[in-house]
Amino acid sequence: MIEKLLFSINRLNNVFWGKIVRSVHSGTNSLSVLRVIVGLFLLFFYSPGYGWIGNMPQIFYKPPFLSFAILFNSFPAATFFQAIDVILLLCVVFIIFGIKAKISSIVYCVLSVIALSFQYSFGKIDHNILLYVMIFCLSFSGWGSQLAIFPDKEVSTNTQNGSLSALAFILCYAFFTAGFNKSLNWINTDFTKSGTALWIYFNYYITSRTYLLADYIKGMPFLTFKIMDYLGVAFEVSPILFLFYSRKAWGTWLVVAALFHLSTLLFLNIAFLTHTVIYLVFVDFSGVYKWINNLLAKKAYKFTAVAIIAGCFIIRICDIFNFHTSKIIFFADVCTKEILFLSLAIWIIVFILLYKNTFRAKNIPA
Repeated sequence: MIEKLLFSINRLNNVFWGKIVRSVHSGTNSLSVLRVIVGLFLLFFYSPGYGWIGNMPQIFYKPPFLSFAILFNSFPAATFFQAIDVILLLCVVFIIFGIKAKISSIVYCVLSVIALSFQYSFGKIDHNILLYVMIFCLSFSGWGSQLAIFPDKEVSTNTQNGSLSALAFILCYAFFTAGFNKSLNWINTDFTKSGTALWIYFNYYITSRTYLLADYIKGMPFLTFKIMDYLGVAFEVSPILFLFYSRKAWGTWLVVAALFHLSTLLFLNIAFLTHTVIYLVFVDFSGVYKWINNLLAKKAYKFTAVAIIAGCFIIRICDIFNFHTSKIIFFADVCTKEILFLSLAIWIIVFILLYKNTFRAKNIPA
């Protein structure tokens, strides 16, 4: 009896993960291109910088209980965080060039979590943790075995599928928890209250997010906001169903997700920029692999690429030691309007890639 039960559980488990693998599987060539894209994203568009933490008053030191920071009695010196920033930057460059990308990716994630545990002492935990989850999962996918100066060993197909499946499931779980929490407060028949309206009015009047199309949405009928409550919750709790159903269904949900973030950017002025590379994990870049290889075979292109990356590396190093925090290179964090327009351009590109990958790709099972 117990053996039959265990056999049934194992069979269901294999069916469950087998369906997810069918929806997310990718090749090494595509993942290698993705690694370069992620590395460039980290270099150009996501370099948070942690040196400033060491200069904060110790009265703010209240780290979460389950964190690395709880092992300390106060904020370490600024040099501690500057050292982390430098190592993180080196890891990013190693990821781009494929210099033992697996180890570089893991070190990047571990050091980022350590630095974030101190940053969370200020009481705000943001959505960027999914970026580190993505990099950690993909470090085991074999994405450092191609387009690399010092390549990693190739991994088995099962290991590759496992890392992608784990990432997809975690992404679905993250959205589900967010949607389920909203459903407890948003899904009701009280049409005089709306969670979406609270977001919109709070962002517009309290945090001064008044750019792009923010003026248009705040004047919409209140019933529209209530409808958005229902649609938003349905969107956030449903991804696991699309992931489980088929590859095309999962791609369709990702396209809707890109539209969701585009609308959030346009109306609420919230970029969620780190989500762009998370969604790109599920785009097939195998067709780009040969093109990049051909470019790198030409010395002129190779030299230009190295020169650009080296220049950006130097700029980032200067920022670190000057305590200049700027996530996006060449743009100070106070350049709100410029950052929003840049984020809009990036999201449009991501939407186009997701759309083409889902609805124009050949041999995608429905």
